[in-house]
Amino acid sequence: MKRRFLALSLALAPLAGCNGNTNFWLPRNDLLPMVALDDRVAFVETSSQTAFLLDPADPSLTPRQVPVGKAPIAAVKRNGANNQLLVLTKGDRGSAKVKEVPAELDVIDAVPPLPPASPLPPLPLTGRFDGLAQSDDGRFVVLYHTPASQAQNDTALFNPNEMTLIDFKPPENPAVPKVTPKTIRSMGGVPNLILFSPSYTFTQGGRTLAVVLSQNYVTILDLDNPGHTEISVPLCPQPSGCNLTPVDAVFDPDNLNIFVRASGAKDIYQIKLTDLVAGGQTPTAPANDFLASLSMLAVGSTAADMALYGVGKDNTHLAVAAADAKSLVIIDPSTSSTVSIATSIPVSRIIPFIRPALSTTDTPRQQALLVDLLRGSTSVIFADLEEVQTTGGLPLSDYSLAAAGSQAHLFLHQGPLLDHNFVVLVANRFSGSAALTVVDLASRSFSTFDAGSALALPTFETRNPSRLWSADSGAGLFHLNLVDRANGGARLTTGETWLDQDIVAVSPLAVSSTERKSDLTRYLVVSHYDQDGVGNLTFLDAENPDRANARTAYGFLLSNYLEREQP
Repeated sequence: MKRRFLALSLALAPLAGCNGNTNFWLPRNDLLPMVALDDRVAFVETSSQTAFLLDPADPSLTPRQVPVGKAPIAAVKRNGANNQLLVLTKGDRGSAKVKEVPAELDVIDAVPPLPPASPLPPLPLTGRFDGLAQSDDGRFVVLYHTPASQAQNDTALFNPNEMTLIDFKPPENPAVPKVTPKTIRSMGGVPNLILFSPSYTFTQGGRTLAVVLSQNYVTILDLDNPGHTEISVPLCPQPSGCNLTPVDAVFDPDNLNIFVRASGAKDIYQIKLTDLVAGGQTPTAPANDFLASLSMLAVGSTAADMALYGVGKDNTHLAVAAADAKSLVIIDPSTSSTVSIATSIPVSRIIPFIRPALSTTDTPRQQALLVDLLRGSTSVIFADLEEVQTTGGLPLSDYSLAAAGSQAHLFLHQGPLLDHNFVVLVANRFSGSAALTVVDLASRSFSTFDAGSALALPTFETRNPSRLWSADSGAGLFHLNLVDRANGGARLTTGETWLDQDIVAVSPLAVSSTERKSDLTRYLVVSHYDQDGVGNLTFLDAENPDRANARTAYGFLLSNYLEREQP
């Protein structure tokens, strides 16, 4: 295996007072977790406030260094087709002798834009946040205070319901992000989770909504109109003696509904949005042009999961798993009518999918795979959801597994990739030798793979072609092809590559280098033990993970170390 070492060279004179520690001079980088971008890996060093971006296709493996704001607290890839790193910083509240440094959000391009384009400047923030949520397309970002930070905030006085909304493509000027400070009403709770909706169509245009889940209530924000007043929806009928924690929401834009599941509740909460302009009203800002009303859909037992299926105003139904009652409840939200079907296992996960037409006279059908991932069931259930609407019943088909599953990874591709609909069930570590089961949803066929021990660091690529990566044992890198490879390799084939160091993380990159068009390699990044945070990675060709062509980069985070500002 080829190695390239980027090391720090220091000429040290004998020094006294080192207490026998010969490694006193070694750096101690304080790093946030590595971030895998489309074609780069990124590290943020908090002490020097520097982001390092490393291109595996660069022969010298020299990272590009970009300064970030004071006190970086989080670094993530921006969602969607955006090859960018988002770095959230808390700044410094200052003192009598130290000037305050505002918090900011830094947006760093993996590949610097060519002139006349220029990088986005840091976005200043009014609060010192530690939570960052973003929409799937990366257009909207919400910054907030997480519950974990409430007792650790270094600000003397702050509002835990303070937020900042960021729109990276506002209609008035798509090139300049719009930053809107926002403080939502407090009803005794703080944000636990923020979810983003698909577009909801109202008379005055489409809207993306942010749904904030807090203890006992839900807050709805219109992200396309951040200056509009938020809508607070209490889940409790009385202000005291209630303890409801909303944990999930599903969106039904066809019918202007939002469904909320709360832990311990025996109902699903339906939030109905009413288009006020369509009803003849003309609200003016900051009032919203829609109204939210709450109703409850009875399940009869605690809901473990829920899934929306069907399309359109007349066909949308809600499937709810009631694990304690061993039943699946199908709800028609338009009428609140329910059908309860007994299941042989306590279902904790509903995976809806469309079974393709099996013949020229057949039609695609809406079905679901029902799985127990919590209580050790060794079987799964296929359900034909459309039968509930036509006959009032629900045909269930049980299939045995070699071992109980504890995780489910979905590979659901619609349209031209219908034949790639499958689910990978990972067995729990007490199941013996059976490691995982690949379930082909269209054919209802099962392929079981054994392992001598539990899979370590299972990493799934849901992109096409899909693959499972895992550390087999120590320095052994295992992979399983889940679809046919471009080179003609068969589906469900395995391979193994032995490296020189134990593996602590596996990160496949999405694309090959965008700067070096001659290098079409898509890289796999393998992280190794790195006590001092100097950088210790191995790069392999993700399509041909051959040890002979692997390169190890060690010490690249020491680039320009002596020139960097340190505390």
